[in-house]
Amino acid sequence: MSKRKGTGYGFLLLAGLFLWNPIVGMVDVLPDLFGYLFLLLGLSVIADLQEGIDEVRERFRTIAWVAFGEIAAQLFIRFFLSATTSTEDLYKQNTPIWILLFSFVITILECYFLIPAYKQLFSGLGRLAERKTAAHFLQNPKGQLRYERMATFSVVFVIGKNLLSLLPEFAALSTYAFYQGGTAGTDWYAYIRAIRFLSLLPALILTVWWLVLWLRLFSTAKKDADFQAAIREDYEQKILPDRGLLLGRELRLSFLFARIGAALLPTFMLLWEGFGKNQTYFGVELLPDFAAVAFLMASVCLLWRFERLRKLEIWIGAAAFSAGVAEWILSLSYYQRFAALDARYLPNAYQRMVFLTVAGILSSLLTAAFFCLFLLRIRRLINAERQAVSMKDFQGRMIWLFILLAGITAGKIADQILRPWTGWIWWIPLLLTVAFVLVLSSVLSEIATDLAVAYPSKKSSQVDAK
Repeated sequence: MSKRKGTGYGFLLLAGLFLWNPIVGMVDVLPDLFGYLFLLLGLSVIADLQEGIDEVRERFRTIAWVAFGEIAAQLFIRFFLSATTSTEDLYKQNTPIWILLFSFVITILECYFLIPAYKQLFSGLGRLAERKTAAHFLQNPKGQLRYERMATFSVVFVIGKNLLSLLPEFAALSTYAFYQGGTAGTDWYAYIRAIRFLSLLPALILTVWWLVLWLRLFSTAKKDADFQAAIREDYEQKILPDRGLLLGRELRLSFLFARIGAALLPTFMLLWEGFGKNQTYFGVELLPDFAAVAFLMASVCLLWRFERLRKLEIWIGAAAFSAGVAEWILSLSYYQRFAALDARYLPNAYQRMVFLTVAGILSSLLTAAFFCLFLLRIRRLINAERQAVSMKDFQGRMIWLFILLAGITAGKIADQILRPWTGWIWWIPLLLTVAFVLVLSSVLSEIATDLAVAYPSKKSSQVDAK
C-alpha cells in the first residue's frame, strides 16, 4: 500500500450520491449497491484506525448483499413479471402485488440493518475526529456534535425514505378487492402514478436534505488538511508497517471473489412460455458465464503480489468473458421469440438454437479453462509458501476440484445440446457446483489461515520482490 494513498473520504462522498435517492415502484435510478461498495472502499483506511468503524464495515458488507437482492428483485419484476401475461391475471394484479411484497420486505430489512449501521458509523467517525482534534468537529448551540446530528437524522432518513416508497404500493390491495371481491369500492391502483408522485415530493425533500448534510460533512472533513494529515500519519506509522495485515486482507478479498465466481458456474434459466392467442416467450440466464469470469478475474488480479498475471490468463479470461456475453445475448434473443421445444419443430428456431448451442459450448469450455488456470495458480501459491503451507494437505482436494469442474462443464454442455428434448439436465451442474464451492471454500479458507501465520515474518522487500 502506497503512502500516497488517500484517506477514503472521496469515496465516502461518492457513496452519498448513490444512497440518497428514493425508490419509486421498485425502480432505483442510482442503485444503492454501488453506494455501499463506495462506502466500503472509503472505510478501508480509517477502519484500521478506529475499532467501531471496523465493526460497522462488517454490517455494511451484509447490507450490500441485501442491496444485491434488491437489484435481483427489480430485474425479476421489471423484465420477467412485467413482460409476461396470463389468462388467470386478466387485470394484471400480479405485478402490483409483487411490488408491494418486495417493497415491504426491503423496508423491513433496510430498517433492521441500516439504522444501527448508520448510527455506529457516525459514532465511530465522530470519535476518530475527536481524537484527532478535527476542526470540522463542531457543536451546535444545543451542544450536539456534528456527527451526532448526522446519526440522528440518518434514522429519520432510513425510515422516511422506505415508508414513503412503500405506502403508495398498498393501493394494489384495492385492485385485488375491486376485481376479486366484487365490491363497489375504488380501484386506487388506477391512480398509482399520481399517488407515487405525491409521495415522491416529501421523499425528495427528505432525501435531498440528507444528501446535503452528507456532502457537507465529508467535504469539510476532506478539506480539513490537519485532520487528513493526522490520519495519513497515523496510518503510515501503525498500519503500513504491518504488511501481513494488508496482504492477508487482499488474499481474503481475492478468495471471496473466487467463491462468488464459482457459485455462478451452473446454467440456470428463468423461462416463461405463454399459451393461447397471446403467447409470450421470455427467458433469461440468471447465472451467466461472463459474470463468473468477471469475479474470477478480479480474484486473480488481487493475487498479483504473490505472482504477476500471465498472458495466458489474460487472453483466456478475455475470451471467456466475450464468449459468455455473446452466449447471454443470443439466449435473450432466442427466448424472446421461441420456446425451447420450438427447436424440435420450427426451422427458424432450430437454426437459432444451433448458434446458441455452439456459443454456449464455447463459453462453457473457455470458462472452465479459466477456472483451471486459477486452480493452477493456487497450486503455485501453495508450492511457493512451503514453509507455511504443505501441498500434501491439499493434494486430494485439488484433484477433486479438477474432477468436479470437468463434471460441471460436461453437464452444462449436455444441457445446451439436449435442452429442446430434456428439461432436467441443468440439475447436474447445479449440484456439482454446490460440491465444487464447498471444496473450494475449504481449500481457500485453510490457505488463508496458514498464510496469515507467515505474513508478519516477511519483510517488505521480500513481498515487493514477488
